[in-house]
Amino acid sequence: MAQLLDLNSIRSVLVRLEDTIIFSLIERAQFSCNARTYQPCAFSNELPGWQGSWLDWILLGTEEFQAKARRYQSPDEYPFSNPSDLPDPVLPPLEYEPVLHEPAVTNVNDKIMQFYTQEIVPSITKPGDDLNYGSTATRDVETLQAVSRRVHYGMFVSESKYRADVDTFNTAIKANDVKTLESLITKPQVEAALLKRLERKARHYGQDESQGGSMHDMKVDPEVVVRMYKDHVIPLTKVVEVEPDLLADQLQSFVGLEIVVNGRAYTDPATKTQDAEKEKARKQLEKEKEKAKKAKDAVKTKLSPPKQAPTAWQLFFIEELDKARQQGKIEIGVISHSASELYKKLTDAEKMPYVEHSKELRAKQAKEFAEYIKSLPYDVLKKENSLRTKLRKQGKKGVQKIRDPNAPKRPLTAYFAYLKDLRDKEDFRQSIFGNDATGWLQSSIIDQSRAASDKWKALSEDVKQTYKDKATEAKKKYEDAKIEYQNSFL
Repeated sequence: MAQLLDLNSIRSVLVRLEDTIIFSLIERAQFSCNARTYQPCAFSNELPGWQGSWLDWILLGTEEFQAKARRYQSPDEYPFSNPSDLPDPVLPPLEYEPVLHEPAVTNVNDKIMQFYTQEIVPSITKPGDDLNYGSTATRDVETLQAVSRRVHYGMFVSESKYRADVDTFNTAIKANDVKTLESLITKPQVEAALLKRLERKARHYGQDESQGGSMHDMKVDPEVVVRMYKDHVIPLTKVVEVEPDLLADQLQSFVGLEIVVNGRAYTDPATKTQDAEKEKARKQLEKEKEKAKKAKDAVKTKLSPPKQAPTAWQLFFIEELDKARQQGKIEIGVISHSASELYKKLTDAEKMPYVEHSKELRAKQAKEFAEYIKSLPYDVLKKENSLRTKLRKQGKKGVQKIRDPNAPKRPLTAYFAYLKDLRDKEDFRQSIFGNDATGWLQSSIIDQSRAASDKWKALSEDVKQTYKDKATEAKKKYEDAKIEYQNSFL
């Protein structure tokens, strides 16, 4: 890990990252702006419950996988997602020399995301929407991660220069002398050379040789690349290099380490106390992270039912979208608006084919859903219903428990068994209502219930007891069958 603090090694990494960033921008520029991918909740139909943007969702999924491969244990990598939302690595941890100390580390990925989506993407892409959302987000992730690594690598620059001149740095840090710190870490002539090199690289890499390589045929405007570095990458790098508060934290962290510079050792007697406090804070952070993960997992469904069937309007829109694709006109906002206006003008007869097709698909989906639920074992449904109960208590509307179609059916009570006989057995109905039996059967449910209730109250205790005995026997059989069913999954 000593190589991380070697200035020549650091410069080599930063130069390679220039190439990576330029090529990533070229790859992103081949797609339209696709502004929808950056808008929160714009994909709520495709991602129910997700509050972020499409890019946020892709980033989280990508970083979850990368976190399992311990990417973010590397001292030069920082996630865009909340670290508490990321899983622990499946690989054993690597032991890194503590070249950076946690209090001196800052994550500016939120600022990188902001300038990239709001300024850079619109500058390198053509306006509109080409529906290539997956490819767009993939290129965005590649670019964002490269820019993030480039910016945060500045911490190694300041660390390296700090260790080379501890006394001078400490004096400036204690005096909160930002100007001196900047002069110690950043060099204007180096920045000027960097911008010239970037312009030259972007011009060379971005030429379309098949078109003669003219400025009009650039895959990415070199000025955009230079401006991105000048206005954003370099200033943010200075934030992580020169921020006085961070450097002060860095100084406080380093007094607990033995650093030998020119034969002199820098130590502090408070080392043990500081280390104990850091270890306590680290354990507390781990507990909070685990608690947050458990809370998140506790309200996450494990089911993957068939997708809902499209409505008549959605079928019409899909048809219009296919027509637009054939004509090469893919601007989702324009198509959505025009399709909506066309659909409003359709007569009921013209809408009928879409309505009927939607009904067919809904019936098919309902059948598939029923089969899917029937395929689920008891323990899976039990966990899902427990989750749904929690969600309902949290105020989430429209969440209902799923009835287990394979479980034994709860038997009728004595009174409801009596009602069933009234409806199903003509002789019994005649014995109760006499000449009014037909009229009772044809009356409303409310009138039926009232009349049946009155007759039940008037029945002899012997007849009632017969129903009660049957209900008791049926309930016992049900309880036995229920226990047997549940035990079959243990």
